[in-house]
Amino acid sequence: MQEMSLDTRRNNTRLLYIELAWMAFAFAMEWYYLQVYLIRLNPDHPALETLLGLLVSGRALMLAIGSGLANRWQSRFTNAIRALSGPILVARTLLYLGIALVPSIPISFKSELLVFMAICSAVPHGIAQGVFVGMMPYAVGKDQLAQVVSNRSVLMNATILVCMVVAGQLLEGLPRPVNYQVGFGLAFAVSALSWWNIRRVVVPDMNPQHEASHQTRVWSYAPFRRFAVITVALNTSVFMAGPLVQLQLVKGLNASDAWISALGVFEMAAGAGLMLIMSRLIRRFGTRRLIIVTTFATLFQAVILGLTPTIPPYIIGVLLFGAGWFAVNVLLYNRLVEIVPPDNVRQFAATYQMLINFSLFAGPLMGTLLIEYVMPVTSALLLIGALRFVAGMLTWLIRTDPESLPTATAKPINVVS
Repeated sequence: MQEMSLDTRRNNTRLLYIELAWMAFAFAMEWYYLQVYLIRLNPDHPALETLLGLLVSGRALMLAIGSGLANRWQSRFTNAIRALSGPILVARTLLYLGIALVPSIPISFKSELLVFMAICSAVPHGIAQGVFVGMMPYAVGKDQLAQVVSNRSVLMNATILVCMVVAGQLLEGLPRPVNYQVGFGLAFAVSALSWWNIRRVVVPDMNPQHEASHQTRVWSYAPFRRFAVITVALNTSVFMAGPLVQLQLVKGLNASDAWISALGVFEMAAGAGLMLIMSRLIRRFGTRRLIIVTTFATLFQAVILGLTPTIPPYIIGVLLFGAGWFAVNVLLYNRLVEIVPPDNVRQFAATYQMLINFSLFAGPLMGTLLIEYVMPVTSALLLIGALRFVAGMLTWLIRTDPESLPTATAKPINVVS
């Protein structure tokens, strides 16, 4: 790998923090209000549950397909930033600006069009995701990669928390559907500023003929196979609730946009708070123990939402879920770096991302099938809570200790500068 100068890597790191800060409002609108937007657009749509399932699972499938095309797309360019520019711009235009305009289009199938545009945006987004992951080690240096990823996670939680307050006030203060049009229009504007900062990142030109000197067979490495079981079990059980949570909040508990915003704030605050002390917790308890605890913490969200007739008790579940879910993502990445051969981290990381994309597709699809053909939403949430308990047991019972590789142990991630 061609090394960048220290000043260039520092400038790249600063730009990567800035672009993420710009994306906070866009992420808040996408993660917390895209499904609500679909529900509000036509709450009496006869196939609303199916559309919600398609929105989540369809996007995940296209994201996985896009990620699979990333290497082929990147081979057309000699520089990763140039390869990123087009897919990022197309994805954000479709997802934010495109769906903002949907209510203004004089057609009867607005809900279907919204879902279609969101799904189409996932293909270029998946391509950009694959290129971005490969670009990061060159932009910030391998030694600082884990540090930058962790700091971006803290920054993301903190900035999205603030933006959730802004988004909630904006959506409550404007009439529907103009409020969502304005919200997603602003999301496109800030995502364009983020895109501009990404384009300023400097990375060396790529050599298409370059081959890695070590070609480890990922699935022949036993610790990673055990790690993969835990990863899929946890992510699938969490993503299963994707189409259910907002549906139960809006239609089951009559949650207002202000409540949706407040719950998002609680979730992000819990995640950011735990991430700030994560390095101390890792030093004291170790990565594996923290993965077990944070996995169990995720189950309370589904269980409480499935049982409560009012919103306030659900705040407890949101706080535990926010702390557990955002922490376990960083913890799993840190555990991956600890257990795999250091010369082949990128190979294992790519497979790890594939497992997450698979779970992101399969989980919501399973959740949708449950509420359409098997049981009501509340019962499905309780079942998901039970599956998250099983995932927690797997993290406890399945050990992922590395094989005898003297240089394979990573230092604990320090999540604060």
